[in-house]
Amino acid sequence: MNFIKTVAICGYLASFAFSVSAGPSFTVTYELPKKQLEFTPRVYVLLTQTEGAPAAHIDNWFKLPIICAVDDLKRFGQVTIDAESTSNVSLDQLSGEYNAQAIVRLSPDWPVPGKGTGDLLSEPKKISIKQGDTPLFEFQASDVVSAPEFRNKGRIQDHYFRSQKLSTFHERDYNMRYSVILPEDWSAEKKYPVIVYIVGFGGVHHQATARVDRFIAKNCKDAVIVIPDANCRWGHSAFADSATNGPWGSALIDELLPHIDQKYAGAGADHRYVTGASSGGWASLWLAVKYPQSFRGCWAVAPDPVDFRLFQEIKLADDIDDNLFTEENGDARLLSIDRLGLTYQKFASYEKALGPGGQLKSFAAAFSPLDDKGSPIPWYDETTGAISKDLYQTWEPYDISRHLKKNWTKLKPDLQGKIHIMVHEQDLFLLNFSVQQLEKTCKQLGSDASFSYFSGRGHHMPLSASKAMTATITEQWENRAKEKPKQ
Repeated sequence: MNFIKTVAICGYLASFAFSVSAGPSFTVTYELPKKQLEFTPRVYVLLTQTEGAPAAHIDNWFKLPIICAVDDLKRFGQVTIDAESTSNVSLDQLSGEYNAQAIVRLSPDWPVPGKGTGDLLSEPKKISIKQGDTPLFEFQASDVVSAPEFRNKGRIQDHYFRSQKLSTFHERDYNMRYSVILPEDWSAEKKYPVIVYIVGFGGVHHQATARVDRFIAKNCKDAVIVIPDANCRWGHSAFADSATNGPWGSALIDELLPHIDQKYAGAGADHRYVTGASSGGWASLWLAVKYPQSFRGCWAVAPDPVDFRLFQEIKLADDIDDNLFTEENGDARLLSIDRLGLTYQKFASYEKALGPGGQLKSFAAAFSPLDDKGSPIPWYDETTGAISKDLYQTWEPYDISRHLKKNWTKLKPDLQGKIHIMVHEQDLFLLNFSVQQLEKTCKQLGSDASFSYFSGRGHHMPLSASKAMTATITEQWENRAKEKPKQ
């Protein structure tokens, strides 16, 4: 959950397709691409009352836009969006001045509509709506989103890597994206420790390089740092092998990391480390416990739920909690601490209109089996919030705490001294509770995993913790000549 995005509580209704006749309607026209499309185009109209193009705010959790959407099932190149389309608000309740923009989602590999290569955008326009009126607004979506410009020279570079595993799974060429930060004096004649930094939900590899360079590379000058992009159509891949996203974990371990070692003179698993925050924190810990011989150390920061007994504050084990939207006393269930006011019901409403790519659907894509249409089985009812029966049994293979319990005898020797987990005492997105549950499990198992709780509220790695991590990596690298070779 790269949850550094929030919204204030407001009266959004539960997500469902409104079937009333009043309110505005929108016609969106676009040109279908000549190449065959893998997925049905999904067409959106976004409305905001903030400055700037609405498409720029589609994933802004501080101020979520009004989002209305429909699939162009006939692939006709023109759709009408109205009160019977999926929206996170009732269109007949709209009144006032809005910035409006249309999006056509065509990218097969990007989770955010309007930001994937090949997606189409209309020009933003200002519209006025009076409650009860039924105006028709027309949009022509003709601006094509271009591919990002990658850097291929110098210390900081961006690259594509074709994954055979993911290509086989998706039955087409599938590229993993990554950025690399090299030491100032990098030479192919030397060897280097490798730090794998995994971005959180909403993070993008090439956009994270400046921050990683400043806080990690600066303090670990001998290391090669690789930032693999975790984004896929359904959200954050979590680098877990899944029925929906494909074998992201094994593709990283078996394909991308050997490629990094070969191309950038990595020293191999004995001096490879993994770290990340939020969804990147979960992914880094998952990789460390799933492939323990592939890493020398792991620093997981504010990880997504690592013990599903407390999925944030939701008790998934034994089906104790049965509704995502409400607490037992009827209060709205929060996805964040009180002062941020992000509720599950509001967020689920937004995600229903969004389609593939939201944070909640990202969990399903990583952990759930497929339905008969080839999509991940939802883990809650989008209208009522009812949590799916037997959800825990379905997700249990991805419960890190349970994974450690079931495999501890085998895992213990390979995890000795490697695991470091840290979180704020009041994580902004309630992730400290799950970490505390995992700590109890580790103590019961006799694990030497370290747990650190930063004072106050937050959802990040403080600079002091980052320096401690890089100091450990540097010390191990400098002492490599003294280490006994593994048998």
